[in-house]
Amino acid sequence: MSSAPPDIAVPVRRRRLLPPRPPRAGDVGFALSLLFVEVAVWMLRGILAGFTLVPVTTAEFDHSQLVFAGWEIGIAIAALAIALPAALLRAPWTACIQLLVAVVVGVMGLSAQHHYGDTTPQPAPTDTYYAPCYSGTDCERN
Repeated sequence: MSSAPPDIAVPVRRRRLLPPRPPRAGDVGFALSLLFVEVAVWMLRGILAGFTLVPVTTAEFDHSQLVFAGWEIGIAIAALAIALPAALLRAPWTACIQLLVAVVVGVMGLSAQHHYGDTTPQPAPTDTYYAPCYSGTDCERN
C-alpha cells in the first residue's frame, strides 16, 4: 500500500502594515527643509505684521501682535499635522523635529495670547457721581 504524500504547509508571507523606513539622509533633508519653510513663514508673517522682538509697553501694544500669536498657533497645528503622517511613515527625524517646532511655536503663541490681556489698556475711569435729570425736577447743572 502506498500512502499519499503528506501535505506540506507552505509558510504564508504576511504583508507588513508599515512601509519601509526611508533612508536617513532623505529623512533628515526633508525634516530640515520643512523646518526652513516654517521658519521662513514665521519670519515673513512677523515682518508683514511689523513685529519686533523688542518688548512693548502697554501703550504700544496693538491687535496685530494678537493676530501674530494666532498665526503662531496655526503654524504649530500645521507642524502637528505634518508630524503625524511622518510618524506613521516611520520618518523619525521629521516627526521629532516637527513635534519640537509644534511645542516651541505653540508655547510662544499661547504665551503671547495669555499676556495680551495684561497689556491691553483699561478704559478711562468715569465719574462716580451721576444724577439723571428728569423733566419737571430741579437739576444741578455743572
